[in-house]
Amino acid sequence: MEDVVSNLMSLRLPPVIAQLEQSYAQMESERKWYLSQIAALESSNRLSILSPFEELLTAIDNWQLLTRDEQRKIVLLLIQRIEIPHFIPHRALTLRIIWFDDSVTELTVRRSQRQDQVWTLAELDTLISLVNAGATQLEIARALPKRKWENIRRQIRLHCGLGLCIPEVGVVRQSESYDDHTHRVGGTQSNSTPN
Repeated sequence: MEDVVSNLMSLRLPPVIAQLEQSYAQMESERKWYLSQIAALESSNRLSILSPFEELLTAIDNWQLLTRDEQRKIVLLLIQRIEIPHFIPHRALTLRIIWFDDSVTELTVRRSQRQDQVWTLAELDTLISLVNAGATQLEIARALPKRKWENIRRQIRLHCGLGLCIPEVGVVRQSESYDDHTHRVGGTQSNSTPN
């Protein structure tokens, strides 16, 4: 374009000058059009980047008003990946959520069960130590007084293996807890024989 301007200054022929002026005006018009297109693209790109961010902030401000599905979709946008460090069947599941900013959240998810079926790690540790020490059925039941024997036995199979013999089985009935047993036989017992 600078060449066109410098050529205009040196030329003296009116038809050539008129043609060059017309060409210059057309180029100037195209330049303005391109600049407007560039500005429009920059503006739309800025809006397309800011718009989802602004929508996200609005959604977070109105979190309680969103449906569960809308909340889930927003959370999924923010998660990079989810890892499961170790998986142990029939136990609580630990998840590591890695967010897009590389921060990490650890979350423990328990199976949906009735409250009397959820076992804490402390209860499982107690049960496993008693079984490994050769405790009797009554001693195990006494250590877990609210647990029914059938649930205790299920946990023994899961964590200690099948076919393990527990001494003096039959004192506490399958469907009763230690508390139920003491109520049935009247008082506390240290050891008893099957009824």
